[in-house]
Amino acid sequence: RLGLGLLTLFIVSVVIFASLEMLPGGFAEAILEQDATPETVAAFNREIGLGVPGFVAFNVIVHAANAVLVFSILKRLASARVALLAALIFALHPAQTEAVTYVSGRSASLAAMFALGSALAWMHERRWLSPVLFVLALCVKEYVAVLPLALILIEPKRWREVAVHVGVLAAIAVVVLSTPTYRHLLAT
Repeated sequence: RLGLGLLTLFIVSVVIFASLEMLPGGFAEAILEQDATPETVAAFNREIGLGVPGFVAFNVIVHAANAVLVFSILKRLASARVALLAALIFALHPAQTEAVTYVSGRSASLAAMFALGSALAWMHERRWLSPVLFVLALCVKEYVAVLPLALILIEPKRWREVAVHVGVLAAIAVVVLSTPTYRHLLAT
């Protein structure tokens, strides 16, 4: 079943990517409106990372991995059908368009991948892997700092085990706040 679910998620991701590439016009033309000459559109696309197949392919792979992680986490919490449905909704939802098609959205996908991986490792009691993935997620996006709370919500009986994640968060906060740049930002 897992193999079929993974294959389905991959096929759906490829279909989404291909259909986005076939849409008429584009983001650059909509933003530039009357100034949308071929040269300005190409420069705009190059500047924000649109139309670069390697970057978009990488984003699709990361997004597919995120959908698999969502499936894996939810499969431990609900039935396989519910988990598959939720993972498909996650994979296909239009809100994910920016994270998949734009290079600028890659950080959100990477942070989600590391955070979801951390949650899954924690659920499987991989005591060393979960905090490492949590640190990687925090290095990508700071909003992942809420992960320890999510872990408590997933399995409230294991709330004491979240102390390692909270300790990692506190250590990173100390390091960040001790840098002159951040101290200067806080002083203003």
